[in-house]
Amino acid sequence: MTPVFGMLNTDSVTDIPTVANTNINFTVIEPLNGVILSTADNSITVGSAGVYAVTFSTGVSVFGEDSGILIMNFTINDTVNFLSQIRIDLDQGSRIMASKTVLLSLNQGDVLRVLIRLSAGPVFIGEASFVVEKVG
Repeated sequence: MTPVFGMLNTDSVTDIPTVANTNINFTVIEPLNGVILSTADNSITVGSAGVYAVTFSTGVSVFGEDSGILIMNFTINDTVNFLSQIRIDLDQGSRIMASKTVLLSLNQGDVLRVLIRLSAGPVFIGEASFVVEKVG
């Protein structure tokens, strides 16, 4: 089986304020084979049907005097995948790395994104990556 993989990243230097009901804005395309990566619409399009390991990881921080909550999910063809949910509750001044990997059965042409479903408080992300790898 020919390896199928791809990765999108955000700028590793800049913390990005989170906005509810928007997709993570990726700016860097990394190595790829058998998928289509797009920074124009922040997506990964699957080139062949199969089972994929899909991973999203990011630094999350809260600035200012308030705490923050952040909820993110993968979407498949703009439909939220609730099994992929990442929920983060942070106190002021905190910074953590958060990551989630799920195995998804995908069809050729499926489009994946990372959606910020909820952002409350002064929450920022940075050094985010979105990776797919066909495993079966």
